[in-house]
Formats: sequence, C-alpha cells, structure tokens
Amino acid sequence: MRRSISVLVLVSWLIPQLAHAQQPGAAAVPVEPAPAATDRDEAPPRYTALPAPGYEPGKADRLIRTGRGLTIGGGVMLGVGAALFITGIGLVAASVNEDQQCIHDRGSCGDPNPLFAGGVTALAIGVPIALGSIPLLIVGRYKVHKGERMHVGGYATASPLQIRF
Repeated sequence: MRRSISVLVLVSWLIPQLAHAQQPGAAAVPVEPAPAATDRDEAPPRYTALPAPGYEPGKADRLIRTGRGLTIGGGVMLGVGAALFITGIGLVAASVNEDQQCIHDRGSCGDPNPLFAGGVTALAIGVPIALGSIPLLIVGRYKVHKGERMHVGGYATASPLQIRF
C-alpha cells in the first residue's frame, strides 16, 4: 500500500515536469503538488444555481408586507369615509326635520341651520375618502397576490389581476 502511494506521488510530480520540459525554450521549474484537503476544507460547489429571471431576494416579502399595509390603510379609509357619509346623511335629515318645525311654529327662521352645514361638510369629506380608499384596496391586494405568486413560483409570473376582498 505504501509503495503504491509513493509511486502515485512520484508520477503526479513527474507528469507535469515532462509536459513542461517538452515545450520549446522552457526551463525546468519544479511544480509543487496541490495541498491535500483536510477535514476543515469544504469542497467547492460543483455548480451554482442561478435565480430565475426577475428574482430579487426579499422582494416577495416586501411586496406582501406593503400590500397588506395598503389593504389595511384602504380598509380604514373606507370605514372612516363611510362613517362620515352616514353621519352627514343623519345630520342633513335631522336638519330638515328641525327646519320643518321652525317654519310651522314661528314662521321663517332667519339663521342658517348648523346641523345642515355640518351634514353637508361631513358628506363632502366622507365621500372622497370612501372613494379614494378603493384604489388602495385594489393595489394592496394586487401586491399581496403578486408576492404570493413569487413565493410559489420563484419569480413574478404574468397572470390577470383578481380582486378579492
């Protein structure tokens, strides 16, 4: 066994020397054998796995996180806008009832009704907030859906938008 190892070492040293000596004009330079691998050394990987096209590490998680934030923000805006809208309708309805009593009891009331002004203001603020929340809900759900597809497929796939509330 020892003899075969020493022959192997000699041959592995001798072959590069002979190949180098056969080149014209080459001087004989001793070639050191490669150091032996130890237990601590790790073998290099045979191949490197390439990510799919369009893949960025952490992009799927970021899309899901921002999409959920947009969806929650859109839901809160929709709730606030709906509450203002319902409050405005209630105030306008209450002001109409109060105006009816004012006309029947005392004739025409000279000052404007504060309930009507508050109701119109609540309606004017609530409707745009409620309508502005719909794009946030749609975009947020789209981002969550795209991030989930990236987790499953490894990269963003092209598929039609599906809106789920």
